[in-house]
Amino acid sequence: MGNALPAFQTLQIKSTGTALLFTLSVTGPLPYSAQWLSISSSSGTTTAPIKVFVNPTGLPSGTYSATIIVNCPTAVTPSQNVSVTLDVGDAAATLTASTGALTFSYITGGAPTASQPLVLMTSVPLARGANARAARLSGLGMLKSTVISRGSRFCVYHQPVTT
Repeated sequence: MGNALPAFQTLQIKSTGTALLFTLSVTGPLPYSAQWLSISSSSGTTTAPIKVFVNPTGLPSGTYSATIIVNCPTAVTPSQNVSVTLDVGDAAATLTASTGALTFSYITGGAPTASQPLVLMTSVPLARGANARAARLSGLGMLKSTVISRGSRFCVYHQPVTT
């Protein structure tokens, strides 16, 4: 999310001897039919640089393939296929906290200190059982934790344990 698209790559269309006219087309398997692939020109004369662009926006994670077909009817080899592969991966999950430290003050025999929230946010929804895992943040038994989670956010309320 928010990442720049991959940089274009250049495909050089060349011929030996005289300059030749060529056409280009793009094809790919269903269900995406290479809609993620585009080229800067669909025809030209050799020697020509053709920019090849990919746009993975909206594609689920996976490997996608397509073919750029170069047609040049007057060439000895009138058709050449150029394979293109695009790998789309999931972004790494991130975890951020609302604060980097919690400070408690307590006077022996006094009233318990008020709880303090620590809001943890992830870039992906939490899996089932996240409450139990988050509750392990209680540490060495010095803090009592209450965990509330919703979607990709969970809040841990910490309170010192007084005995």
